[in-house]
Amino acid sequence: MYSLFYDQMKNEIRTETLYIATALNIDEDSYLSKLNDVTSINRITIIDTDGAVLFDTDYDKDKMENHLYRPEVKNALETGKGEATRYSTTINQQTFYYAMQLDNGHILRVASITSSVITALISGIPFLVILLAFLMFVTLYVSHRQANNLLAPINSLNLDNPLANETYDDLSPLLLRIDEQNRTNLEQMRLLDEQHHEFDSIIDNMQEGLVVVGKNANILTINKSACSIFNIKKEDAINKSYLVLDRSDEFIKTIDNALKDQVSELNYFANSRIYQMIINPILNDTSNALIIILIDITEKYERENLRREFTANVSHELKTPLTSIIGYAEIIENGIAKKEDVPKFVNQINTEAQSLLNMIDDIIMLSYLDEDDKEITKEVISLKPLCIEVIQSLQLKAQKNNISLSLIGDDLKVLGVRNILYEMIYNLCDNAIKYNKPQGEVTISIFNKDGKVVVEVKDTGIGIAKDHYQRIFERFYRVDKSHSRSTGGTGLGLAIVKNGARFHKATVGIESIEDKGTTFTIKFPR
Repeated sequence: MYSLFYDQMKNEIRTETLYIATALNIDEDSYLSKLNDVTSINRITIIDTDGAVLFDTDYDKDKMENHLYRPEVKNALETGKGEATRYSTTINQQTFYYAMQLDNGHILRVASITSSVITALISGIPFLVILLAFLMFVTLYVSHRQANNLLAPINSLNLDNPLANETYDDLSPLLLRIDEQNRTNLEQMRLLDEQHHEFDSIIDNMQEGLVVVGKNANILTINKSACSIFNIKKEDAINKSYLVLDRSDEFIKTIDNALKDQVSELNYFANSRIYQMIINPILNDTSNALIIILIDITEKYERENLRREFTANVSHELKTPLTSIIGYAEIIENGIAKKEDVPKFVNQINTEAQSLLNMIDDIIMLSYLDEDDKEITKEVISLKPLCIEVIQSLQLKAQKNNISLSLIGDDLKVLGVRNILYEMIYNLCDNAIKYNKPQGEVTISIFNKDGKVVVEVKDTGIGIAKDHYQRIFERFYRVDKSHSRSTGGTGLGLAIVKNGARFHKATVGIESIEDKGTTFTIKFPR
């Protein structure tokens, strides 16, 4: 616009100069005299051929310098017209000059300052601003409507089923990509759900108790075993403080140590069981969690106590006959014993030695039965011939005690190890003879009952009080210690029966009435 206005101003100056030149050529003096009475917008100057200023509408010609070498004047003298744009020192503004030679040789020059172009531009700014504001409003309105039209199909997209949307074709690649991503996400979610359910199923079916405690000491996960151990419902524990499990000082101290990055262990007693509690901290940049594992060590604990008790009992039981043997041997060796007493002492040594040997055999048998990893080939055993063999072995002992032995029942068979079955029945019958009354009876019965093969040993002896039922199968436990010692019992017979039954996946039962008799029952799988 500036360039347009500027060109228009120069054309106007050229036209105005031509009009003024025409008037001056007709009557220069008369026209100039009239110019003095007219206020001209543009500056008009008349210059002589020697450069002297003859007339100027804006300034005193006598005070103006020679204009001979001004470009527009010089060109006009040479070609008849000339123009130039430069900074005027007279009016101190950028000015456009146009000069034309008159018929009398004088030079007519018309000048216009360029600031007039800018003034014209400035005068049009309000209209331009109004126009611009209107255009901006129209543009915003149209673009807003167009954007809404473009976004409407996008905003109404069904992202769960993107291919069912009806929209413009440009969105098709995006919808295809969303549909593909949805399928991928669904598959990943399905796999995550499967893994989550699998993980929950695994920890819920663990025999060991498992508890996961988060960084805020809140319970994140607890399985069924742990709920049973702590006697709490799962919904009452999740997202609750670990204190809902146990508020004992020992438990709290152990958890606090684990929260300080210390692996901690504790023997935890609950529900008449003993658990090894292992608390392991899990540290990372974002959290500080604990994993609590509870392992049932009741059997291990009891076996360890049993082992210590067994070791102590073995030492004591072996020491007693050995002491007797050594004592009698020293009496004979030193010649202290009378000659007629020597056979009695030798017989006592032999008895104690036999008792010692029997005890060692029983200990070896128990040790053999305690080996869980032993590999023994079982075979089909006929029980009746085996029981007849036991009766024959004990017949002499029974006759000596005036006890009758009998066998009734069918010849049934079980899968097992012959020597272990023999020891089990032998020990039951041996005890029945030892703890029987004079003229008593011992009856072995073999029969089927409830799909089981049953071996029953019944006596008419002194019986066993119910208070002893829970302990009679313990090693070296004796109901009547004085009577057992006098009969040469080792206190291991019923322990062998119990462990032998466990080896054959059988069960042992007892029914007894004091002073009337006892019945032991072994039930084997058919």
